[in-house]
Amino acid sequence: MPHWTSSLLVGAQGHGSDTAARAVDIECDLIRQLTYDDDGLSQHFAGTIRCEGVSYCFTCVVFTDGSGARYVEGLDEFEVVEWGVRFSRRVN
Repeated sequence: MPHWTSSLLVGAQGHGSDTAARAVDIECDLIRQLTYDDDGLSQHFAGTIRCEGVSYCFTCVVFTDGSGARYVEGLDEFEVVEWGVRFSRRVN
């Protein structure tokens, strides 16, 4: 799983204990939630991911199955909204 995907799960839970989550700043809001007869849950989020000076807006769906296992079901509208990376030039 890419480090930002695990960070997305941690960010959606509101926890900051995952090592990858400390390298990635995620702000998101729950915009919709669906429950299923088999105790499954889909949560739809919209937010911003910041990593190494670049900000991306996104929407995603996090699914939790009846046993409590969570995974990113879908990631949409992932686009750069801010580019703040600085490059240094080595002078000889």
